[in-house]
Amino acid sequence: RWDLGTPSADALVLSGSLTATERFFTEDLSVPGSDKTFVHGNAAITWDKGLPNSGIDSLRLLLSAFTVTDRFDSDIQETGIGLGGRFLVRPTVETTLFAGGGYIDLSASQGIFADSRVFYEAGGSYRFRNGQALGLRFVGSNDFASGSGEIGRSYSGEVRYGGLLMNVPDLFAWSHQIAFSAGHSDIPDLSVGIGTNIKSDFWRIASESDFQLTEAQKISVDLAYRETTFAIANRDRKSFEMLMSYTLTLN
Repeated sequence: RWDLGTPSADALVLSGSLTATERFFTEDLSVPGSDKTFVHGNAAITWDKGLPNSGIDSLRLLLSAFTVTDRFDSDIQETGIGLGGRFLVRPTVETTLFAGGGYIDLSASQGIFADSRVFYEAGGSYRFRNGQALGLRFVGSNDFASGSGEIGRSYSGEVRYGGLLMNVPDLFAWSHQIAFSAGHSDIPDLSVGIGTNIKSDFWRIASESDFQLTEAQKISVDLAYRETTFAIANRDRKSFEMLMSYTLTLN
């Protein structure tokens, strides 16, 4: 993040990530081949612009150009470039509201039916006096193919609550959040190689803990349980996930 030195604290932000997930002994309708390693990567450049905010704590506009890639199998890879925007409003110090959306060009992808995607989001959070916070978020997307119009859609909502649980000065701080999400999708089934749509519903509950060891070091332990119900033959999928990570902040 580079501060541009303006009175409204404008900044230029570079961000990116690369993750790989290996699934064991899990049948997945979206994986027709034998490769069960899922790879996700993204990179973005964002202009964080302060706007006139008379009477409120903060009002900002974030404009981003980004690229994203998802490899679901050796024959299926979703790759795109896009533009996005987000309005961020803080009416008070304790309250944050946001809304945004964007567009992704998926024409460089392999083995998928969509050529483009429109996505949107809205939500907010409120921080209580005891250091706890309640957050809500809604996201959705619509997929389009040339000559066919809209071919798929999905949406989900999430509520999370948590905050600082324990603080031992000069030793560590423990913060914890509980998150519950649920959603629906109606997208082409990639497992059969034709554009037949499959409808599904899911719900997920997660426990997320962060242990701040020093100002620059953090360990995270996340646990999650998810259930997905498919409309075809009432087929269900259940999964339990555990993620442990170490974060080192360099600047």
